[in-house]
Amino acid sequence: MSSVSRIDNSTLINLILVDAEIRPAMLIQPINFGEWEATDVNITNYMNIIKKHFPNLKYSNKYEWFQGVIVSKHNDYNNRTNINNLEMGQILGYPGAHDFDIIMKNEMDLYLPDIDNQYTIELMIDINDESIQLFSNRCIGEASIPKYQELAKKANDELTKPKYNKLLTDIYIQKVYVKSQKNISVNTISESLIHNNKLSTEELSELANYIWNLGDLTAQSDEIVYKLYEHNNPIHNGMLICILISCDYKYCREKPIFGKKSSELTHMEEIQQKWFKGIIELFICTRRSSCSILDTINSYIGLQKKILYEITHPLIKVIYKVINGQPLSVLDRDLIYTHLIQVSDKYTENSHKISTIYDPTNPLHIGMMLVILLQIIPEYDTTIPLQHLFPCSNIYISFKTLCGAWLNRIAWLFEQTNKTDTIRR
Repeated sequence: MSSVSRIDNSTLINLILVDAEIRPAMLIQPINFGEWEATDVNITNYMNIIKKHFPNLKYSNKYEWFQGVIVSKHNDYNNRTNINNLEMGQILGYPGAHDFDIIMKNEMDLYLPDIDNQYTIELMIDINDESIQLFSNRCIGEASIPKYQELAKKANDELTKPKYNKLLTDIYIQKVYVKSQKNISVNTISESLIHNNKLSTEELSELANYIWNLGDLTAQSDEIVYKLYEHNNPIHNGMLICILISCDYKYCREKPIFGKKSSELTHMEEIQQKWFKGIIELFICTRRSSCSILDTINSYIGLQKKILYEITHPLIKVIYKVINGQPLSVLDRDLIYTHLIQVSDKYTENSHKISTIYDPTNPLHIGMMLVILLQIIPEYDTTIPLQHLFPCSNIYISFKTLCGAWLNRIAWLFEQTNKTDTIRR
């Protein structure tokens, strides 16, 4: 096997495009190798193979604030600081880079209106009857599509030149083309769920994709969306709303990628698996067919056996009350508040809102509270091993900031759904 065959096709084609100055640069990320730093073992070995075949390119891995190796024809980005989203998009030659800052600001500020005309535009290539994405970015509107099409034409013309035959051995390039799709945002799906509107096929597909992105678990996301979710069950709607907000803020659900393996990371992955199983069981025991008292009790017993692993934490009893739509005592609400403030101690006001606004007669609140409770039970809290792994580090501090934004959004949704005429249980 030649060493060039160890470079995946998408990376190889992008390297050719950079070398031919069709693209100004590309980014090779350590996350694709199960690593965190651009100097870690697997990505370093991979880069050595690339440098052997593309010795004239420049390779930058010492810069801020992104992780990865920037590969460029002419520019060295080592020792650069504060490269922002806009500049990185421009460095990589994304036609829609000018929209990045607007999109990111909109995602992080819950008071801004949703961007309805957001598109994902992809540069694709068909190789050996297989479609491969070369790169993609999100844009506002379709104004960037002609620039993408121009890029596709240049790539087509370049890649068919005989000088690349040696590099592209056994690779039959059919065409380079542009693919675009209007995005269905978290906010759009959440609005449908809040008002108990039946989700379209496209919305269900996007919902499954959002859940899959939380942990790279296709079977679980499909089971939740296509088998367990009842569109006329507002408790399920509330659960999905809360899960979607976790998707927006990546609240400790994305598979942890932190360089070398450790017991803490293994523990985090185990917690993630438990959490998904817990969510599935909560969907099962809140299905309309499980709403009788006997069924609910049986479901609760099953919940203990299947997902709670004989956990005796006091919040388990609160979950039981929430499932049954029972009122929460002052002690119950204080317990919820105490655990929520540990998520992000700067947002005590939001923790107070959630614990006090919760209405056991509002099925949307029941659904959201179930997901929150499962999130903050210590046995399901990935912040604990994360804190042990990176005490006082920028990774942990950044994560806590995201947790705060997540909590802020959840509190706001509790307020909004408290004022909304939702279907009562």
